Amino acid sequence: MKDKKTIRKLFLAVEEEFYNSLTKHPQYKEIFKRREIAEEVLINSISYDAFHLFDDATSLQNEMTAFYVEESYVKGFSDANKLREEAIR
Repeated sequence: MKDKKTIRKLFLAVEEEFYNSLTKHPQYKEIFKRREIAEEVLINSISYDAFHLFDDATSLQNEMTAFYVEESYVKGFSDANKLREEAIR
């Protein structure tokens, strides 16, 4: 179990570094701007309660995706490490 904690720490460090470099990319900035515009249109098109319900659902979807990505990284890294150890034996 300690190995998975170490892998998870590695994932979080890699993710933070990747995110910091990604947010400087022109394509990321362009997509982010389009998302802000779409969100503003949505806010002005539906009721306050409907928007917050949609925002909550979207946040949960993002949380599920982040969880999936992190767990996939940990599992993939763990599996690769096991295969490497078996190949050495």
